[in-house]
Amino acid sequence: MDDGRHGAVRNGNDAPAADEERQVCGATSELPLTLALAAVHITEEDQDALDLIDPTLRCTLGPHRGRHRDLVLDTDGEDSAVWTSWRNGELPTSVEILKNCGASNGLAAGSDDVCTHYSGHPDEHSWALFDPVLAYIDEHMPGALLRAAAPFLLSQLVCSNPRRPPDAEPRGARSDLSRRPAPDDDPVVPG
Repeated sequence: MDDGRHGAVRNGNDAPAADEERQVCGATSELPLTLALAAVHITEEDQDALDLIDPTLRCTLGPHRGRHRDLVLDTDGEDSAVWTSWRNGELPTSVEILKNCGASNGLAAGSDDVCTHYSGHPDEHSWALFDPVLAYIDEHMPGALLRAAAPFLLSQLVCSNPRRPPDAEPRGARSDLSRRPAPDDDPVVPG
């Protein structure tokens, strides 16, 4: 099942040629714990909502210039969500509630898809973008394992990101994903 967030790893600065498939930007960063707490606060959610927030950020917009964006926390039953933004090589410094785009691809029920970006986003809708990283994971992992392992796998992209600022905020135990497991370690998948 396509969740509309599939799209390619790009640095966000160069657009594809006209005959290339449109791919997501894919720029990565990490969400500081203070912003995760702020997201819960501005939505007036229970503290348990922190468990729903993945500190690994990945820009799902199409190729673009400027600030990258990722969804931080979906607000159940609302037509909005909490988003953050950042520049290349920087951590985000704020979160904000943005109205959902909600545009539909217009296909028949079962094949339809709604854009998972925010209202007024630049470029293509989420369902029109391709993400080779997530496509590879979808193709090579069973669905249940994928849902459990996706946050961990995406965090490895951030941890291996050479553009991560060396003076980035230290990560707490919950979001410390910088140590890759040794071959004999049991991988720990966030729940």
